[in-house]
Amino acid sequence: MTSRFVPWPIPVIVSILAACGSGDEETKEPVAPSCTGADTGRFCVTPVGEGGDQRSPDGSSCNALVGVVRDFRRGDREGGHPDFEMFWGDGEFGLVEPALGPEGKPTLAVAEPQTVHSRESFAQWYEDVDGVNETFGLTLELETGETELHFGSTEFFPVDDLGFGNEGMYHNYGFTTELHATFRYDGRPDAAFTFIGDDDLWVYINGRLAIDLGGVHAPMTATFLLAEHAAELDLVEGEEYPIDLFHAERRATMSSFVVHTNLEFLRCGG
Repeated sequence: MTSRFVPWPIPVIVSILAACGSGDEETKEPVAPSCTGADTGRFCVTPVGEGGDQRSPDGSSCNALVGVVRDFRRGDREGGHPDFEMFWGDGEFGLVEPALGPEGKPTLAVAEPQTVHSRESFAQWYEDVDGVNETFGLTLELETGETELHFGSTEFFPVDDLGFGNEGMYHNYGFTTELHATFRYDGRPDAAFTFIGDDDLWVYINGRLAIDLGGVHAPMTATFLLAEHAAELDLVEGEEYPIDLFHAERRATMSSFVVHTNLEFLRCGG
């Protein structure tokens, strides 16, 4: 059921975009902690619990993906995480179970993965663990086109100079991204969600795995057509469903993050 993928490049024009701010390597909070959203097409990082709320409680549409970004130490330094800056690869598909776990997070499906140290190390990617990661709020406000929403960055570094810092690099490459929204399924045959980027990326629709771009890899693209899998996903026209995106940036020196979709998002932020 999961989507098809092709390697970078593809004929998509993306913007090179900047984060809300940056600071010294040892900075522990964003430079702009009062940030309450994102300029069109940009990302905004805030302390957890501050800003970033794009909910539409009245059911009207919204144009954002809201969640958190977690920073990790690189694994080749003391106290570092063994899954970051420790692997090379061309992708490792089938790493996660086809349904979200009981806590609403991906679960490792492979007993001996090629690009993950262990089941225990993977379990820390999308959980707040003292001393292992530092968590910040994240909002991606999507640009509105004629028929779709999109966010594009070929330099996606939301935690530069934050958390554990850049650790001797030009950017902070060791982080995971967790984003959520709700959408209304309208039954259109062209209703789709496309992602382009590196490294690991999993998109779940109604709790089921729709896009699998797992593993360490150069930018890849995947497009998921909802109508082709509506029965498998238990999608009913006119009803609302969650969409959950889990991403990891685990290796220098690239970080691309591009979303294109013509879905109608509601109550952004999950």
